[in-house]
Amino acid sequence: MQTTSMRNCIITTCESDCKDFMELYAIFTATLYPGMSFRKFRAFYYSKSLDYIDVTFMYSAGRQIGFYAAAFYRTTISDRPVVIGRAATGVLPGERGGKLPVWSLYAKYMRYKLRHPLAGILLTAYVANPLVYAMICKYTGIVYPRLSVDVNGEIIGLKDSILQHGNLKERELSPFVVKIHFKVQLGEDIIRRSLESNNVFVRYYLSINPHFQEQNGVLTIVPVTWENVLRSCARLTKAWCGKNKWWRSRPAGKAGEKAGSAEQQENLYNFPKQNHRAYYDEAVLSNPEQ
Repeated sequence: MQTTSMRNCIITTCESDCKDFMELYAIFTATLYPGMSFRKFRAFYYSKSLDYIDVTFMYSAGRQIGFYAAAFYRTTISDRPVVIGRAATGVLPGERGGKLPVWSLYAKYMRYKLRHPLAGILLTAYVANPLVYAMICKYTGIVYPRLSVDVNGEIIGLKDSILQHGNLKERELSPFVVKIHFKVQLGEDIIRRSLESNNVFVRYYLSINPHFQEQNGVLTIVPVTWENVLRSCARLTKAWCGKNKWWRSRPAGKAGEKAGSAEQQENLYNFPKQNHRAYYDEAVLSNPEQ
């Protein structure tokens, strides 16, 4: 994917007279959901609690080829203030094959975190793409569900609250696996690569969601504590710099990670009651409260 330019904008309204919102509609339908009506698209984003949508449009040779966006909503869950962050990323089929804009999309959430440094934040995603799930596990220090990481009753309760808030509890097929609202275009190449992959996170994803091609997604929860931010930044930096002799990452599934699971679960809820939480959704998500 040869990207020659990008354009960033902030969208605060979901009306047809907003040029940027209509441009988002056009590229969203072209890359993720062909034939999606404007009414359904508006319902996907609109809510009285919408703060703003942070969008980056990607262009190549003067032609729009994709986008990545993060939308933030202020609401409450279980009588507590919540900021729900929803993300979507789409690239035209002919331009796929390059690396996803991990750094740039991550920066949108980091900017929000920096504006609310004391806030406890949780990002959630209903991931329909096994390769995207593997990427989240690769670049994120703490994520649930994850191979060799225990999920306690408190996290299960949080998962249930998230599904109830998104009106998806009745769509839960098995723990963390949900029938999402629309089928995401994965493409034959992504399906083939997923089924043939030997990546441990891809294999784990397929073990809990073997029917991912049937509009099923895995609810993925990422606690945005400063510890996790630092871990994630370290992993992103390692990926950018390449393999270095001085770097020794902790092997997945061994004693170090297992021992850390209790600490991870403690950090998940280690913030004052009055703080905000945020939930991250990625591309295939339920509409927040209207």
